Amino acid sequence: MFSLQTQLNLVTKPTVLQSLRYHLKRKRKEPFRKPIWQPMAPSKLYRIRKKEELSDQERQQREHLDYTYNVNMESIKQFLHREFYLPTVNSEQGGTNEFINEEELEKAMIENDHENQRIAKMRDERLKLFQQELEAKLMAMKIQKEEENRQIGEQFDRLVSQEIERSKTYITRDNIDAKIDETLTHQTNYDYAIDVNGRIMFDGSLHPYALRPKAVPETSSQTEEYQSFDSGKPVYLKAKKLY
Repeated sequence: MFSLQTQLNLVTKPTVLQSLRYHLKRKRKEPFRKPIWQPMAPSKLYRIRKKEELSDQERQQREHLDYTYNVNMESIKQFLHREFYLPTVNSEQGGTNEFINEEELEKAMIENDHENQRIAKMRDERLKLFQQELEAKLMAMKIQKEEENRQIGEQFDRLVSQEIERSKTYITRDNIDAKIDETLTHQTNYDYAIDVNGRIMFDGSLHPYALRPKAVPETSSQTEEYQSFDSGKPVYLKAKKLY
């Protein structure tokens, strides 16, 4: 039971909970039976339902209709029990039933066996075809994976071979003096200018990779890098279309 203050609050402050369901077919909200955890509506809090008062004639008519309904329903249940339930139970327990024809039953069982065999054969063919498709797909994936691994292996072998060739020009404890003399002799310059014709102008020796800072040199020797780069030939920048 609610206290008096709570009841007054419920009356003065109506609850905001609403029991509505959105009907998809009719495209509108419809009320439904509210859950048990929702409190009583304030409009029905102090409502007392009056017992329905019937006259003697109407009460007798209702009792007669109820009795007729119960008798008819009991009769229908007994009919269904006698005509459908008992024959089924007797046939399951091995009893005789005059409605069952043994010849028709045997014929139906043979037909059922043939149908089961046909369905089983179709199922086996379908599973065999599915297995073949799955094996072909797995084989294709395996070949593709092997090709990818082969390409990755070739790329790694190429990088390793290139690095082995570059390792021949590494600075070691034996050739450090020669590398210092080579560096002092071939001083590099990374500053350059571009004229109106696009020709690159530089003072002294421009490093071969000045215009390609992200490129990887083929060797660690500046002498070999300068030999592979023709410094006497004018260098022009390629035109790029910006828009």
